[in-house]
Amino acid sequence: MENESVPSSSHQQDDSINPEVLAELERCAACNLRATARAVTNYFDKAFSSIGLRVTQTSILAGIARLQPTTVGELAAALQIDHSTLVRNLKRLKELNLFTSGKGEDRRTRTLSLTEKGEKKVLETIPLWREAQGKIERDVGGDWDKHLEFLRELRESVTHL
Repeated sequence: MENESVPSSSHQQDDSINPEVLAELERCAACNLRATARAVTNYFDKAFSSIGLRVTQTSILAGIARLQPTTVGELAAALQIDHSTLVRNLKRLKELNLFTSGKGEDRRTRTLSLTEKGEKKVLETIPLWREAQGKIERDVGGDWDKHLEFLRELRESVTHL
């Protein structure tokens, strides 16, 4: 008696991974954007290493500076960071005394503001950021504003899918 649940060998060959499928997967937006983001993150992490911060930390500090006083929820939304990821990153910045947290409008809400030390740290990042950003813009070439517009349009488009 033949078992019909066992696929035939011809069926297995049809479903095998072939070079055309792999080439198609290399076009994956998520994989390519994540690889690019990791490369850019590593580049900026090296640029900020002299001040003891990572680019993720500097973007959080800059976000607090722009929005202060702000809440964790507002900051997470503005930076498009998952709430739990933001809280985890804030712990290290709090240990470094770079921001304070105070009472918000209700018991569940805390407001965030930079300390004087945090403001100085943000100011330290600016020349490092300018140098690193300038190198990227020169190396990539073309119209940087058009590159940024493409990324914004892609982010908006995907957000609304």
